Amino acid sequence: FQDIIESSTDGLIVTDTEGIIVKTNMGLEHITGINDAVLRLRPLSTLEKTTFPQLNFKDILETIQARGNWSGETTGNRLSGEEFIAQISFFPILNESGEAFAYAALIKDVTEQRRMEQELISSLKKTTQAQEATIFGLARLAEYRDQATGFHLERIRSYCRELAEALHRHPVFSKQVDRHFIETLYRTAPLHDIGKVGIPDYILLKAGKLSEQEFEIMKQHTIIGYQTLYSIQQQYGDMDFLKMGIEITYCHHERFDGKGYPRGLKGNEIPLSAQILSIADVYDALTTERVYKKAFSHKKSLEIMMAERGKHFEPRLFDVFLSIADKFDAIRKQFLEKPQQSVFVT
Repeated sequence: FQDIIESSTDGLIVTDTEGIIVKTNMGLEHITGINDAVLRLRPLSTLEKTTFPQLNFKDILETIQARGNWSGETTGNRLSGEEFIAQISFFPILNESGEAFAYAALIKDVTEQRRMEQELISSLKKTTQAQEATIFGLARLAEYRDQATGFHLERIRSYCRELAEALHRHPVFSKQVDRHFIETLYRTAPLHDIGKVGIPDYILLKAGKLSEQEFEIMKQHTIIGYQTLYSIQQQYGDMDFLKMGIEITYCHHERFDGKGYPRGLKGNEIPLSAQILSIADVYDALTTERVYKKAFSHKKSLEIMMAERGKHFEPRLFDVFLSIADKFDAIRKQFLEKPQQSVFVT
């Protein structure tokens, strides 16, 4: 046992019940730079001055006596002045009667581990930023072909985030709409119309109303978008942003009453992310000018949408939207297509 203690790279401190150090090992010397001869028969509090200024060993010993153990992570200073990070665990050493006659502390140097974790986090953040740039770039492919949509992507993602924030505060939706959901929705919302890259220009850019046959072709953008993202998912795995991207791309034209497309989903069959996107998309379509229509005012758009409560839109979700409709209006004004234009259909 003594050989195991001495050969361990982790530090070990043994004290009596009064907190006087009776033994340390080479592992502790390797971590702190302080050898056993310096520490032996000194109070544990000595290490507060030399090595662990953030710890209060008196409080730690009281915690061990009350709870049976103590553990924590702290920064320390080596004898050389170099800072390090340590995981420390204190526990009692019991005699045959189950009474504590000494205490032991295991000290593990986790400096390198924490450094690598931070590098990984930094790398993941860069990866996330790259993913978002890629997503937005892909979505732009469709938007650039339809110049009339202008700030459409910026508005849509902002509308979605605003509505999701409100749902996060709502008792019915708060469990599903957490911070991760909100952030993922904001990042993936621009993908909703990515499938339009596969729609012919004569349909996508048509100034007038689409014929029945042309509309059937236009509806294929949901399937094209789904197939595009699904193929990426098959290659790179089930990442959250791809999963939600598929949901909103495939399902944002479904309706609560089951009369939407492409699959005729209804009610809770429609992913919540797609339902949120649908409200944002309809509001944006109504309040912005297209080659085939004038922009409706904010007030008129809400009137039109209210007629679709329980039909196109889930009632409770739509009510939350109505409660923050003024914030949608503010976003709309922030990203006006033509700031000088003030004529609306009322």
